Amino acid sequence: RRETITMPDSPSTILVTGAAGFLGLHLCQHLLAQGHIVKAVGRQASFPITDSNLTYHQIENIDGKTSWEGLLNDVSVVVHLA
Repeated sequence: RRETITMPDSPSTILVTGAAGFLGLHLCQHLLAQGHIVKAVGRQASFPITDSNLTYHQIENIDGKTSWEGLLNDVSVVVHLA
């Protein structure tokens, strides 16, 4: 099934889970190129993209006990790829 995602036209803060994966990494690069602020979430201790509009947050396991406190502040869109 194919879904269309409409992203905000103006710069927004977007949280991407699974950011260190193949799709997540390319999505983060695309969002940054469009001028968005990205909060990237992944399992790895480091992230290959360095950009002033990107913050990386390591979360080893995403489940029902995961604390999202603080990460969702000011976020307009969540893209869940994990």
